Amino acid sequence: MNPRESDRGGLNGGTFWVVGVRGPRRFVARGALSAFGVGVDGRRYRAIVTYSDSLDARKRKTLDHDVQTERENLEQGLRQLQRHPFACHADAVKAAEQTLASLKPRFWRVEFTVQTETRPLPRSRPGRPPKAEERPVETVFRIASKLSMNQDAYDEAARRAATFVLISNDDVRSARELLSNYKDQQTANEIPFRVIKSLPVAPLFFKRPERVEAFAWLALIAYLVYAAMQYLVRQALAQTHQTLVTPGKRIETTPTARSIFDMLQRIRTIHHRTQPSHRTMFCTNPHVRHLLRLLDCPESIFTTVPDSS
Repeated sequence: MNPRESDRGGLNGGTFWVVGVRGPRRFVARGALSAFGVGVDGRRYRAIVTYSDSLDARKRKTLDHDVQTERENLEQGLRQLQRHPFACHADAVKAAEQTLASLKPRFWRVEFTVQTETRPLPRSRPGRPPKAEERPVETVFRIASKLSMNQDAYDEAARRAATFVLISNDDVRSARELLSNYKDQQTANEIPFRVIKSLPVAPLFFKRPERVEAFAWLALIAYLVYAAMQYLVRQALAQTHQTLVTPGKRIETTPTARSIFDMLQRIRTIHHRTQPSHRTMFCTNPHVRHLLRLLDCPESIFTTVPDSS
């Protein structure tokens, strides 16, 4: 389902209520929520349309850049149009309409006016003209344009940019609780999607569709574990009111999955030549051992092969 289609009902016809979401860094973002039911592939879900003022502040900088870029493109296209003379009024109007259709302005209104200009025709023969010669003239038509800001379009784009839609099948928790849980795990939720979009599935690596599908499933499982590590560590730290020292000697209460993965890479296993099946975990960093306790992972997972039976 297209989020732009799903949030249209909540934005234009829904009832919003103001909420405050307190983030892990004591940042308070005020916003508005509107929840309603939607149907997707024959199933009913809850759509929670969320407007955030903090998101609005971040998006407006990008939006202002888009507005300025559109103006520069419009001015460049209109300058080319204004330099061109037309033989009749109808041709000038048609060219203006075609230019406007090709530029597709979103944030600017363009007003065209057709102006007449009388100019002398070039002489038909070379040489110095006589003093009493009357040169013939012609009337041409030129386009003049004026730009004005479309404030309604800008406000609508800003509102859309600061709005996102959560879709859930959870009928128990309130809309505010779902939003709070999503905000707490936003990084863990977005990391897999951000990386999966750039998976190396070009024909150079995979040629058969079933292999691409198999690789995508493996990547999803791997990034599910990747995100779960972050969730479990943050949950354990919140419940025990502890901190974790991550690489760079940063004291964290909400470590990222990347920093957790970097800490786990410090673990080494020693293989004994006399006893090939025997392994020993080697790690002198107390913070890594603290991380394993937060994950509830015994050291044996690095030294003992699980019994398949």
